[in-house]
Amino acid sequence: MWESAIHMWRENPIFGSGLGDYGFDLHRLMIENPVIISTHFGEAHSLYMEILATTGALGFSGLIFAAFAYPVWVFLRAYRSDPSSSMPIQGLVLVASFGVFGLSQNWLSRSSLSSVYFFLLAFFLAHTLLSMRGIQAKPSN
Repeated sequence: MWESAIHMWRENPIFGSGLGDYGFDLHRLMIENPVIISTHFGEAHSLYMEILATTGALGFSGLIFAAFAYPVWVFLRAYRSDPSSSMPIQGLVLVASFGVFGLSQNWLSRSSLSSVYFFLLAFFLAHTLLSMRGIQAKPSN
């Protein structure tokens, strides 16, 4: 499955074949070159391989930056400034766990998993960024 995704990416390295076209492109590849893959799977079973195949190097770079690299940078910066805060560590665990999960599953194609990740990521980032600026949540009386 990954080999077929790499083959698709090589055909369109910059922009990919088009988001959501993986199944169509895989079917075409099976007809044109059954040596590469002979069984149709609905996805590449890797977030990274499927994004690379369908959105190319630009989409892959954007995903890595927005969903993983930037949040890790924020959490590490926050942890260095206040090692006693647990929120940056929790954010790093979230990013690392979904990053590793992406090796074997395209969780972006499942709205419930994507929603959980991006909701929690937004929560951890907001809390971390606000506490870095000295803004503390005030409990209601």
